[in-house]
Amino acid sequence: MATDYNAAKPHTASPAFFFHLGDVIYGPGKDNAYRGEFYEPYVHYPGKIVAIPGNHDGEVFPKSDPATLKAFLNNFCAAAPSVPAIAGTIFRQTMNQPGVYWLLNAPFVDIVALYSNAAENPGFIWGAIPGPAQKAWLIQTLKTIGTQRKGGQRKALIFATHHPPYTAGGHSPSTEMLADIDDACNKGGLMPDMFLAGHAHSYQRYTRDLTFNGRALQIPYLVAGTGGINDQAVHSAAGKPKTGDHTFESSLQGYGYLLIEANSTTLTATMFQVDVKSTTIPKKKSLFDQVKVDLAHGTVS
Repeated sequence: MATDYNAAKPHTASPAFFFHLGDVIYGPGKDNAYRGEFYEPYVHYPGKIVAIPGNHDGEVFPKSDPATLKAFLNNFCAAAPSVPAIAGTIFRQTMNQPGVYWLLNAPFVDIVALYSNAAENPGFIWGAIPGPAQKAWLIQTLKTIGTQRKGGQRKALIFATHHPPYTAGGHSPSTEMLADIDDACNKGGLMPDMFLAGHAHSYQRYTRDLTFNGRALQIPYLVAGTGGINDQAVHSAAGKPKTGDHTFESSLQGYGYLLIEANSTTLTATMFQVDVKSTTIPKKKSLFDQVKVDLAHGTVS
């Protein structure tokens, strides 16, 4: 990822930021693990890093982590950016995200980031324990974006959760979570142009076909869990028939990352595979998969 970044031209020839899809830290002692599991691995990445928490970020250990999400909140939702003591001589400031779910209003894209909570499976955005606040916020956020679109601001819309709505390896799909998100979309009046998730340690791409407000839409659902603690086996997408409303298009067991580009007409996600056996530094990478969304027509290619 660092090779995509030109530190001399951060605004014109570099990614705007890196979006971490959750499970930043595994296991107990999360406060003390941030140096070895976050600050050191990304020491050579010059850009900002924003994130949603995964289930492991929210897990509780009575002795070392009695309060859910404490370490995540300290490092990504600080009151003001500052270099934390745990980072030592590594200069990376904490982020000051407003919470564990948020809206990023960028020039060509709105990103709606949701917290799918601490269960291993399935994910959920509301319920008896977390309450109704996140889903209510999502509905209102979509209504606000819809009002902006009526004023001529048609930007791409990306949703992100840690738990994937669709997956063919590593974990089970979170179908009830997707139903709740669909319900919020119906009440808020908008569907996303692209959906990102992690959790499963593989790359997977699906195309969802649906009719929304009388209009046929194709939406790519991407699982980008290829940068973490280990890779997991995933079924091949080759020759898979359509299941319900979605088609399994592509999969990869291995390591890599997504590079997402947005402009006024198109949203593009490119998957780069990284060869971990490569002896070069940085490791060799190659283009593995790409999907483009035509924003005007709601189609993918």
